[in-house]
Amino acid sequence: MNVRLVFFIAVLFLLRAQSQAQPLYYRTQWAMVDSLINQQGLQRKALAQVIRIYQYAKSHRETAQQIKSLLYQISLTEQLEEESLPTQITRIENELRHADPIVGALLRNYLAQLYQYYFSQHRYELYDRTKIAGGNPQELSTWTAEDFHRKISSLYLQSLQPESLLQQSPLSSFEPILLSGNVRSLRPFLFDLLAFRALDYFERDEADLSKPEEAYEIKETEAFLPAQKFQLHVFRQPTHIMMSFDGVAGTFD
Repeated sequence: MNVRLVFFIAVLFLLRAQSQAQPLYYRTQWAMVDSLINQQGLQRKALAQVIRIYQYAKSHRETAQQIKSLLYQISLTEQLEEESLPTQITRIENELRHADPIVGALLRNYLAQLYQYYFSQHRYELYDRTKIAGGNPQELSTWTAEDFHRKISSLYLQSLQPESLLQQSPLSSFEPILLSGNVRSLRPFLFDLLAFRALDYFERDEADLSKPEEAYEIKETEAFLPAQKFQLHVFRQPTHIMMSFDGVAGTFD
């Protein structure tokens, strides 16, 4: 599969080509896809086959297979079409309009990673870019670094909702898109996996690189209290990234 997109598939779910837990239909269909890609080099035919799997999985509400086939479609399309990532991002945004809560959470987490990937490929030019007045918000080429980080942060936080439902969704239900490992017991539910991915992003602190290291803006009226009352007031530093980090980190307490 395409090296560029495999990165995202790997960091989110680490796809398996086949799984004994899959029904016979999916084992047969994915074996065909694997043959078309790896043995015959027929990516376009493989894409058509994956689209059929996706349609079947969606009509039967097979969440894991639906996500797996969608990720394969994105990767194969990336191989067949140059600079297709913005188009794939738009496609997932459209999928979110009709996705059920579980699929929506998974797609938002994955979409955040796609934005991260796009940002990483254009990092240096983005930090030199200034905001364009009246720019098209749908055109990624007009976004600044701050725009990307705002979007990525928002998607990661949204992917943790609905929290109660995700906390009751065991990862065992997603065997077709999970690679067995010795840390599965540490993240037994879907919420744990998604929160882990979000926390990994917020821990990097890259979203604050365009800001002063100790950026602080006084907004509380208590700053103008008489000295005796002023010294008793506790001021906070509520940057949106720090609140996001604290919110995600708190889920592991």
